[in-house]
Amino acid sequence: MIGVTRQTLTEWAKEPGFPKRKQQGYDVKEVVRWVRENKPLASPVAASKSEADLRLQNARADRAELEAALYAGEVIAASEVRNMFLSVAGVYAQMLDSVGARIADELARETDPAVIRHRIFVETRQIRTQTARKLEDYAGSI
Repeated sequence: MIGVTRQTLTEWAKEPGFPKRKQQGYDVKEVVRWVRENKPLASPVAASKSEADLRLQNARADRAELEAALYAGEVIAASEVRNMFLSVAGVYAQMLDSVGARIADELARETDPAVIRHRIFVETRQIRTQTARKLEDYAGSI
């Protein structure tokens, strides 16, 4: 697990405060934390090597947890979230850029502010609806 023998682990497990064994085994982070707090290292050289080994084991445990969470669908890769935001931004940009062209002639002839307000509201509602659809499509694909 973290470069110690089973016998050492068994001995540590008898000591007060040692993390409890779970169904899948010990929580590496908890064991590493306990070792740092309760088992001083013999020499500075051994300490730095042992600390480096513990950091490496911690990093491996973190990576394994992340990979498992990705596989289980509990988290989403940052690149996927970025792509989703770019896609939604594209919908906004395209729809907003074309609002003027779609409604300019119609509004140029209109003198009633209520009609103009309603037409702009309808147009922005379409943008919101298309954005919601895009987000639903994305949510359905993950």
